[in-house]
Amino acid sequence: DQAFTHGVQLGVMASGGGNLAQATNQLIEGFRQSNPNLRRSGNNVRTNVAGRNGLGATLLNQGPNGEREFIMLSTATLSDGSTFFILGVAPENEARTYQQVFARVRQQVVINDR
Repeated sequence: DQAFTHGVQLGVMASGGGNLAQATNQLIEGFRQSNPNLRRSGNNVRTNVAGRNGLGATLLNQGPNGEREFIMLSTATLSDGSTFFILGVAPENEARTYQQVFARVRQQVVINDR
């Protein structure tokens, strides 16, 4: 079993219909299935993801090594209706440092789906 303690994951989730908020919540529920300690910290916020209107969510989790994890999730809708996501993970005690890094990734990524 490999631990993911620091890093950024990018992915695409097929949309089951609905809006970006519903897709973001669906994505969080999917992550929660394999991470039962995953909790949302606050509500979704509007953000910019690769130059597109998107949503951001802050999540907290108990990591595999017992540390609390800070997770920054950003989502945007692609032209085919699927949901693009960026997931940034760091130990909670390093959240302030990594928040800036995750924001830069969110702003710098390029999506070429048009």
